[in-house]
Amino acid sequence: MHTRAEPVTQEPQVATPAVQRMAPAIATVLALQRSAGNAAVSRKLARFTGGVATPTFSGSKARPMLKRGSTDPHVVELQTMLGVPVTGTFDATTAQAVIAFQSKNGLNTDCIVGPLTWGALDRVNGTPSGTNTPDQHEGAHIPTKAEQDKVQELLSPARGKDDTPWDGKDDPVKRTSLRTNLHLAMRVALDEIMVKVEGWAKAPRMDIAKLEPTGKEAKRLTDDQFKPLVAAAARTSSQEAGLAAFDYTAGVNLHDAADTTKRPPDASQAAAFIVISDPSCKDLVKEHHLDRDRTTEENDFFWLEVVDPFAAGHKPDLDSYDQFGFSKAKRGNVFAQTTLDDPEFPHEESAPGEPTLAERHLQWKMLHTLVHEYIHLLEHPAFEKARGSNDVMREGFTEMFTKEVMVPVTAAAKAGDAKIRIGVEGGDFPKGFSPSLIPEYAPAKQYAAFLANAEQIRATVGDGNVKGAYFGGHVELLGLTTQGEPATPAAEGTADLVRVPPVVHTPMGLAVMTGSSPEAIIAANPGLPPNGPLPAKLHVPGCRYHRVIDVSDEATGEKVVESTQQVATQNGVTVADLERANPGLNLRVPKVGEELLIPLRA
Repeated sequence: MHTRAEPVTQEPQVATPAVQRMAPAIATVLALQRSAGNAAVSRKLARFTGGVATPTFSGSKARPMLKRGSTDPHVVELQTMLGVPVTGTFDATTAQAVIAFQSKNGLNTDCIVGPLTWGALDRVNGTPSGTNTPDQHEGAHIPTKAEQDKVQELLSPARGKDDTPWDGKDDPVKRTSLRTNLHLAMRVALDEIMVKVEGWAKAPRMDIAKLEPTGKEAKRLTDDQFKPLVAAAARTSSQEAGLAAFDYTAGVNLHDAADTTKRPPDASQAAAFIVISDPSCKDLVKEHHLDRDRTTEENDFFWLEVVDPFAAGHKPDLDSYDQFGFSKAKRGNVFAQTTLDDPEFPHEESAPGEPTLAERHLQWKMLHTLVHEYIHLLEHPAFEKARGSNDVMREGFTEMFTKEVMVPVTAAAKAGDAKIRIGVEGGDFPKGFSPSLIPEYAPAKQYAAFLANAEQIRATVGDGNVKGAYFGGHVELLGLTTQGEPATPAAEGTADLVRVPPVVHTPMGLAVMTGSSPEAIIAANPGLPPNGPLPAKLHVPGCRYHRVIDVSDEATGEKVVESTQQVATQNGVTVADLERANPGLNLRVPKVGEELLIPLRA
């Protein structure tokens, strides 16, 4: 990763089974079993467990591992499911039944009842299983070589399809030409910008406190869309605390971007933004294949030979541009512009206590910006680390998810959604309201190309991949390493290839483990014998692997590894489903880099 600061993020204008309660009722269960058989016993057990026959692993360690001599109340459930005398003790008769059951279902005959054996028992007894939790990674997969190449091309358009080297690396003439022409293009762009900046500097400004309700509504609308993804992701305690504390409070984490006491202007950041956003500058960069995120030498050229000299020579104008031209998110704070400069909406009070039309229009205009800046704060630290200064990942992805919020919100607000209107404006001011106050969604023109590339990446690898990367830190879903380099791609046709553990011996056993069926597994693997043995790997349609990641906080040194619960939630399965699909996982915690099998959802 490069040590030089990048341009700052900126925006131009089931409940656990209650089987424990069953111990006193063993005699009743025995009598019922003798008189009515196992079906009635199952219904009896259902009453003890909340009206449903005990759901499969409705939470971590919901069912313990049982072995000879166990007297856990779950032994009653085990004996009932096996159809042996219910004694409450894992006795010799129970052991014989367990071994016979394991053998019949292609499992290790170790006489230990763990996640796999419980899963097989549930399958045979028709016990409901699964969860209604959405699969946040639906369709997710490690990109193939073709997909990875397409993603790399979209992330770094200056490199071209063949990762063309920067032509100034070994050619001083082209290096000088690029620097000179960039400075000329930057000067032309800055001259055009300053015409607008001078108007912004003279225009009246709205009190930042009047944007507080707009910010809170932006946060609510964004959380409605993405909070489950953020909540399921691994973060350190300080990172969690920072997100929890953010609420768009004026003077705390919401500030006027033009207030130099809160945010001193940064001429270099403004100059850098011109290079990455101005069309003429981008054309020059692409023509010479300069990618500052590729090598230290290119990054140094970008800053030391292009940006810094230009910033030093045009500091007053660039400082003014940075002061009045941007809204920014930085270190848990959002700096928003409050200029009232649209002549179509006068800054004249229409009724006592009500905002002016200019203020109302600015609130609606800034809703887009405040959603965008809040989404920046939701970006996972692992994604941020991998992206470096890549503009498609930083601004394109952020605007892609901003668009996902703003398009339906804008339509609803224009149609008269009172909740959104009151939230944005900070009160119920129906008089004078008009859909014309609400601008149609459109990305800032400087971000349009980044957004287009981000959306093409989503079309290439899928929605589950881009959201898993941005909100969950799973950059491998974009074909990247944790350092942002291209990772080893997946071979074609291997997305559903499952590694068969030594404790599973037949298609039935693999079906129990994966949530599939023996018939589906045999159909996907022509020539597979129905009674085993099994090869090292088999196709199980619908299955995939999840790579465990960690996240660290450089300031505190804290490091956190994804938990089993977080992996389960992200993939829409229960912890016990995950443990059943990964034998032995119930006895330990996941390891960084480990690939956990995600079974089929019930």
